[in-house]
Amino acid sequence: MPTLIVTRPEGQQHALMSYFSKKNWRTRHYPCLMIQENPDLDHDQAKQQLKNADLAIITSANALKFFHPIDLDLPPLLPMGPGTEAYLKKQNYQSLTPPKHYTTEGVLAHANCQSIDNQTIAILTRKDSQSKLPDLLQQKGAKTTTLETYQSKKRPINLQESDLRDHTTIIFTSLMGLESWVEQLNQAQALWFKQQQIIVVTQKMLAFCQTWGIIKEPWLAENASDEAIIQCIELHTTQV
Repeated sequence: MPTLIVTRPEGQQHALMSYFSKKNWRTRHYPCLMIQENPDLDHDQAKQQLKNADLAIITSANALKFFHPIDLDLPPLLPMGPGTEAYLKKQNYQSLTPPKHYTTEGVLAHANCQSIDNQTIAILTRKDSQSKLPDLLQQKGAKTTTLETYQSKKRPINLQESDLRDHTTIIFTSLMGLESWVEQLNQAQALWFKQQQIIVVTQKMLAFCQTWGIIKEPWLAENASDEAIIQCIELHTTQV
């Protein structure tokens, strides 16, 4: 098994790397993003807006890492991802209504997003998100309130010269993280990177890899959860 490089933010890599360690797979952790509180968020105002909403869409578990509205009488919560759903359950949030598919399309197809004319939907997300979800919900007649509860910052990856001698499988769980990684590569690192096996979790990330000239067909995990990443790796490695 080649060396596995995990790029999850600091503090979010432990479960995945622990699993790999138990399998005696070599791992390295190169976080390419930092998750921080959004200093511009007015917590009191955000809590009031959330309390007044008819539905709240939680785009990431990170959206509730620095913003804690559990003491409020909350509307139904729609988590966009199994990791987000698991985090909400662990924190004892109630009224969870997960979609069948953890995608924008899955959210739009959810029963709670059908008859939404004049309803207010709060979307908890990261600062400067480029998501089209608010516009798509507004097209269906909803009023949307975007609560930017956290921010993602790119961080140096500091690849070592020894890394370039390894055949690796590199796991990316966000497009921003993937973009941050490739932006930092010098010419020798870029040449090495194009020859590695890449794991991604969305079609947009897959298209980015193809545009960037990745030689091997990237592996597409069903979503960004640890379980989906592990399933993807085991599926492909058992086929070899």
